[in-house]
Amino acid sequence: MNKKIFSVIVAVMICLSMAFSASASVEGFFSPVERTLPLVVDNADIIPDDVETSLLARCNEITSEYQIEVAIVTTPDIGYLTAEQFADDFYDYKGYGYGENDDGILVVYKPGEEGDRKIHITTHGKGVSEFSDPALDSIINKMKGYLLVEDYDGAFSCYLDMVEDELKPGVKLTWLFGLMLAGAVVGFIVMSAVISKNKSVILRGNAREYTRQGSMTVTGSRDMFAYSRVAVTPKVQNNSSGGSTHRSSSGRSHGGSGASF
Repeated sequence: MNKKIFSVIVAVMICLSMAFSASASVEGFFSPVERTLPLVVDNADIIPDDVETSLLARCNEITSEYQIEVAIVTTPDIGYLTAEQFADDFYDYKGYGYGENDDGILVVYKPGEEGDRKIHITTHGKGVSEFSDPALDSIINKMKGYLLVEDYDGAFSCYLDMVEDELKPGVKLTWLFGLMLAGAVVGFIVMSAVISKNKSVILRGNAREYTRQGSMTVTGSRDMFAYSRVAVTPKVQNNSSGGSTHRSSSGRSHGGSGASF
């Protein structure tokens, strides 16, 4: 009897242990690790050393300025994973991301033969809200042109240029107000100049002074309603801010986009 009770207790403990392990994949239980790898990891060994040094410097510069980690990874193989899974897992389990929310964007490229090349961009934290799906698609499409001819300097420099463009703040309201005010002043000056040339018209207070008596006679008038047409156009919803998300194997929320070519 005691053996049966002991067996039941062991079975319960094993189940609880498995349940706890599974719960570790939920975002709330995921424990971020410290990043030990650089922001440029060329595991596929396709980037020349001098280019890799230059790209790393730019990644560090953009990361520092905008406080969002920007990374580049190449790999010769993604194993049994999809490109999306590989990119998400590399980001999560290698400790990428800036600050306590692990904000960042990371591109993974796997070279290969035609149809076997894979590229995927993953975003997390602030990276999701900063990069919309169309923006990510645009980055990938632009990079593909360089990657097809194995111009890796051009491809990853293009990636960094477009990422930085997306991170740059838009026109500030103070500047916008200043431009509007300047436009109003210029408009006022132009209108004043035009009006000043037509003072003779303004000084005559009655329009009849400009007509010849008896030159026009109205014999009849009638108001006629021709037709009315109302066009209804639905308001376009603006969904350009931020991208769609999914859950990675760690349970964390990621955005992203990818392609095979």
